[in-house]
Amino acid sequence: MISVLILTANRREALEKCLQSIEKQSYKDFEIIVIDNGSTDGTQDFLKSIKRTNFHYFRNETQGSFAEARNISIKMSKGEILAFIDDDCEAEPDWLERIKSDFEKADAVGGLVLPGKELKFPWWWVKEIGWVVGLSVPGMKGELGGIIYYPQTANLAVRRNVFEKSIFQEVGGDFKKDRDVYLGGREDAELWKRLRVEGYRTLIDPDLIVWHNIPQNRLRLRFIIKKAIIDGKTFFYREKKFSYTQQAISDIINFPFEIFKASVKKLSGYKKIKLKSIFFDRLLWTFRQIGFITALIKSNKCNFFNLCNITVTELITHTKNLFWFFIDLFISIWVACVKRSKIPEHPQKILILASTDEFKLLRLTHLLHTLKISLPQSSIILSVPEKVGEFFSENNLADEVFQTPDNFKLWKTLIEEQRPQLIIIPYADGFPAEWLLFKARIPVITFLSGTGFKHEVLSHFAEALVEKSSRLNESFNLLSLLEPLEISTTFKEFIPAIPAKYQSWIEKIISEHSLDKWKLIGLEIAGNAHLEEKWGDEKWLELANLIEQEGVDLVRIIFFGEKSKIEEIKKKSNKNLKKMIFIEINSIWEKIALISKLDIFVGVNGVGEQIAYLIGKKSIVLYGRESEVIWGHWRGSDPNYIILRRIPNNLTKEELLDLPLNYHLLKITTQDVFLEIKI
Repeated sequence: MISVLILTANRREALEKCLQSIEKQSYKDFEIIVIDNGSTDGTQDFLKSIKRTNFHYFRNETQGSFAEARNISIKMSKGEILAFIDDDCEAEPDWLERIKSDFEKADAVGGLVLPGKELKFPWWWVKEIGWVVGLSVPGMKGELGGIIYYPQTANLAVRRNVFEKSIFQEVGGDFKKDRDVYLGGREDAELWKRLRVEGYRTLIDPDLIVWHNIPQNRLRLRFIIKKAIIDGKTFFYREKKFSYTQQAISDIINFPFEIFKASVKKLSGYKKIKLKSIFFDRLLWTFRQIGFITALIKSNKCNFFNLCNITVTELITHTKNLFWFFIDLFISIWVACVKRSKIPEHPQKILILASTDEFKLLRLTHLLHTLKISLPQSSIILSVPEKVGEFFSENNLADEVFQTPDNFKLWKTLIEEQRPQLIIIPYADGFPAEWLLFKARIPVITFLSGTGFKHEVLSHFAEALVEKSSRLNESFNLLSLLEPLEISTTFKEFIPAIPAKYQSWIEKIISEHSLDKWKLIGLEIAGNAHLEEKWGDEKWLELANLIEQEGVDLVRIIFFGEKSKIEEIKKKSNKNLKKMIFIEINSIWEKIALISKLDIFVGVNGVGEQIAYLIGKKSIVLYGRESEVIWGHWRGSDPNYIILRRIPNNLTKEELLDLPLNYHLLKITTQDVFLEIKI
């Protein structure tokens, strides 16, 4: 059964239309609960006159907040699904039917709230500000619906068992004394964010529609600005996120800068710039942020010195951004007017510059392998950090491998000595790309963004710019850098060959511990450098204990990782766990050799994960903030590659405030991992 929950206050006529729309639903297994929040317009008499077995109402004499009243209705309800609608809304006839269907794959569902009658919108009205008057914005229909654009209790449904842990947040105050909080509401947005952060399945259904009968006087600019300010105040009262202060100040300061830049772009011929939409959308958001800062200042916990410091810092930052905006504009115009170098069809020598961490660099294997096959006559020169250089040279993925130079002079020497006909830059963390793009006078292929240049606008000087896709695996994005060469970028598998000395190293360890007759499960322990990769030593040891108990005579557990981390977890380990082996890893080849001997690899997404599926090992990978679409398995669906995630990786910056960097990982339990090992 579905419980339809309605909050009302002095809207008898609107409420009657709302109830009529519920009675016309195609899905009939429902009950209606109305909370009358102290109406004085005859609503109580109207509610008393309704004589239906599936109808209940409660008069809330205290006129409490929206959240308090809705929580009363939740306690009165009996349905497994609780559907919220506002008293001045009318539901489509299939509303409940769609909700029932959506809950086969979700714990909370939101829909669209559209204007219920022909309103006379003012000339300045843009759909993007609809959130202020209780309408859905266009973004609700897109990929960001439910992520940065939240549903409203005018059209929201939540599974009952969710409310056993997460009710609407009550912040105190009442209708008369704290009317701003009452009118601001925001209990729906706060609940939706909390459900996402706690890992519940949330869904926006763009075909789940209710019609909102908004009075004309809500469309006055003065009213809308006031509502935006109240929304900002209520956000502060509800969530008390002092760490949000920097974002609020940044948005306020950025408003004139953003409008100025949009105006310049419009005058420069950018036809897609909708200046009116940008202006009023950002204007209302600025007032909303002013509301937040106002509430912060009025609180007893405002640090005025910190507030001034943030303001000055943000002013400097946005001024610098404006400077680079003009540089970007100038470069774009200059590049369009200047004759560019051509990408050679058959370059004799290609220099690939890749400066970043191991995690990303291993993705280069497929690009280099494809280049070798497609351009066998070309000499491939690779410049990468020293710690991974051996991996590429041992596998003949490059004709020459150089350590990434750490200063301008060495870069210049490398280019002058090698004299390449083409430079490809997949990653540019920490090297002077400005010199390469300005003075080297060699054709360059790189990404339009996400390369790591200190100033991304300088990438416009490259002869070929390739756009990265957030929907593609990084290995395929890297392959797209070869498209300007007009060669086939069909994905070609690559399996590394392990050098003899590392084969001997791992065979010696296998022999010393008599591991050849056991099923080997490897647990890769991340180092201390990256908190976002830490699952927790206690969890790793608890998992090892579970594995030992289940597979007493079948398995041996190998903990491996950096020396300091292995020593740390070894001290914490229980001496009764006899089947654990601890191995320190000092190079990427040692890691590859060890993983090649495992039956099951378990670890946080990173280098070990990539090695495991490079050489075809069963992998159980714990995912944190990174996207498994971009950084996961390039083969797509594979029964030997198991992703564990309990929190979506698309939490917004605002939702992540005050959460630890490894929050996503901490939500994964040892039982979650153990159930996937299947000894």
